[in-house]
Amino acid sequence: MLLSQRLVRDYANGVHRVLAFSYSTSALHNNGAVSASVNCGCALPSTSLQSRQRRNHALSFVDRYSTSATALPNSRAKVTGSGRTERFQLLSHPQILLPSFDVGRRLANFCHQTYYMMRYEKEYSNEGFLRGVEQAVPLMAEYLLKENWQRMKNLTQPDLLADLRRLRADMKPSDLDCLKFESDDVVSSFVFASLNSKEWRLKQMLDTTRTIFVNHAVVYILRGEKDWLQKHPRPSPARLLAQQRKNVLVCNIQFARCVHPVLAEWRITSFNLFESP
Repeated sequence: MLLSQRLVRDYANGVHRVLAFSYSTSALHNNGAVSASVNCGCALPSTSLQSRQRRNHALSFVDRYSTSATALPNSRAKVTGSGRTERFQLLSHPQILLPSFDVGRRLANFCHQTYYMMRYEKEYSNEGFLRGVEQAVPLMAEYLLKENWQRMKNLTQPDLLADLRRLRADMKPSDLDCLKFESDDVVSSFVFASLNSKEWRLKQMLDTTRTIFVNHAVVYILRGEKDWLQKHPRPSPARLLAQQRKNVLVCNIQFARCVHPVLAEWRITSFNLFESP
């Protein structure tokens, strides 16, 4: 029992830095003022130094579960000295590729999801959440491709929108081809991590300050393989990567919502697309 508690505690401390980072830092201006469009005041003022420290903590944790991501963003058309074309990646982080069998992480996810369901949304399920995620990913790709920032604004958190606008300006035609897929091309997904940002310790559970629930999901897109999909509907990530790796596009997407003091809408706080390595 003590070992399980320690595993959950250690995982929660680490994943809090990862998931809270994308939500809190992207909600703030550099001068520490809270963005006016952040739901129900869920972000706290932060200095740029604190933001950089959060980023370092976040990357060190994500790297334990990510693929190697040393190439520059938007590098699909870049040819190395050996003549190999590098894979497309919208961003270098995060790049979660497969589910982890880490016991502490799974136990922590279960605890956070169960608490959220019992306290705030009794109808919540991972299956229902992922159905919404799988609908959002093609929309995000389409809006990014067509530079439809007005519609993307309805889905995303403000600073993520600003970041994607800057990225879009530097994308090459070969990069844009990776954004061209349909909802039917989304073939599988899973929740990698869940977190109630202020609910872990008993004192925090009884606190009356704001609380944020965050889910980080991984989504797989398979293009141009309709015949294979008919034989293998809803393939597992392992099967998909083993048999169709060269045709797979992976999305890491993070949703957050304020649940206290007001139950707010889900917002996308992190978005990355990359080709399977």
